[in-house]
Amino acid sequence: MVYAKTSWHRKNCNGMAYLIADSGATKTDWRLIDGGREAAAFASKGINLALMDEEQVNIILKEEVAPAVDRKIEKIWFYGAGVTGHEVEEMFAGCLAQFFPGAELAASSDVKGACIALFGDEPGIACIIGTGSACCLWD
Repeated sequence: MVYAKTSWHRKNCNGMAYLIADSGATKTDWRLIDGGREAAAFASKGINLALMDEEQVNIILKEEVAPAVDRKIEKIWFYGAGVTGHEVEEMFAGCLAQFFPGAELAASSDVKGACIALFGDEPGIACIIGTGSACCLWD
């Protein structure tokens, strides 16, 4: 899970309230960090941006994510399956803006999230074996 190396995220947040999501096709693990401490942990259905349309994403955000967040969020780091490019990121940013207005979005692949969690700023090799599988060299 990406929150394992929250120090990597903390140095990029300056004490703001933020969400970190690690998403696959089956489930999404969310962590709310505020003041450098974990304030909440919860899960939602998986969000795979390559397989889901805007309506499907909005239902999950509305029913499972927004109700679990009780404060203004300034930044969201989303690491997920199906984050494949700018068009997908823009669609997802539009969905998030409905529930977290003004929050900055950083969306990247689940592989990048795994690398940050495992290695932070150090090099290494990461593998994901789940509903889908991937591996990479992080340097």
